[in-house]
Amino acid sequence: MGAALLDGAIVWLIAILAIAVAAIPSTIIGTGGTPLWLLVSFLSAWAYYAATMVREGERNGQTLGKQLCNIRVVKEDGTPVTAGFAVLRDFVVKGLLFGFIGGSFFFPWLLNYLWPLWDDKNQALHDKMLASYVVKA
Repeated sequence: MGAALLDGAIVWLIAILAIAVAAIPSTIIGTGGTPLWLLVSFLSAWAYYAATMVREGERNGQTLGKQLCNIRVVKEDGTPVTAGFAVLRDFVVKGLLFGFIGGSFFFPWLLNYLWPLWDDKNQALHDKMLASYVVKA
């Protein structure tokens, strides 16, 4: 949970910076750039996970938050985490499925993060869906 909070703070910072940069042309030109800055902030924030999780060697599977908490994501089959897997895990499953859709009901989001407390493999539901584990680095 600590890594998720740290990564969330980093993602928000990236999003705020991207919004500020994307909003500059609309204030200079005078056009309504709202859709542009929303898209830029959305894509740049989630690109963080793909960019950090695919590092080579011992940092593979680690975001900066996970690195600070000394944990990493590993795939069940032992292959390295790829950008596609990172986007699928953190954006599609955690972000859209459990965060956006499940978050509107709160219970699925909460259940996802509490699941490791009683699971024999300490996996969250999103890790079970994707055959991945969070382990000590």
